[in-house]
Amino acid sequence: DNLCESVVNKSLQIFPTPTVSIAHTALCNNQDIRFTPIVNSIDPVAQYTWSVNNVPSGQEEEFVRRFTTPGSRSIAVQVNTLNGCQGRVERPFDIAQSPIAAFEPLPSQGARPLRVQFDNTSQFADTYRWFFRESAAQGSTAVNPEFIYTDEATERAMLIAENAAGCADTAYAFIEIMKPLLD
Repeated sequence: DNLCESVVNKSLQIFPTPTVSIAHTALCNNQDIRFTPIVNSIDPVAQYTWSVNNVPSGQEEEFVRRFTTPGSRSIAVQVNTLNGCQGRVERPFDIAQSPIAAFEPLPSQGARPLRVQFDNTSQFADTYRWFFRESAAQGSTAVNPEFIYTDEATERAMLIAENAAGCADTAYAFIEIMKPLLD
């Protein structure tokens, strides 16, 4: 009937598959771990789907999770772009045992000058950072340090216990330094 011919020209944009990797904070039990997707795509991401050990676990861009026990796990994130392209990465990771910082100041109160021995009872830690006063940077990296307090005050001593995995815990104790009693 109609013997006319028509031609339609249409441009077509093909988006490359997004590449995805995962960055994270220290992998420590009993601490929040922040997983962040690193996406290389010219097409904006419309959706994130996270899974831990193949169990769907969240759809936020940055995924935060706290694991109570150390051990091996896997994490995956799939990204879907506005134009329907998908990228996915899955990787294993190990949750390390977090240190448990603890110490006892001996004595914890007394007349100045007060010599205090700090008895470190921390567990699962390799290194220690001590701060003997809130207002000064006086400290130590010894396992069981000693410090002499010379000013009348109530001071807060702090211990940060860390391990090779980058996990840390903090403990505090108050030291009461009093005026010497006169005879």
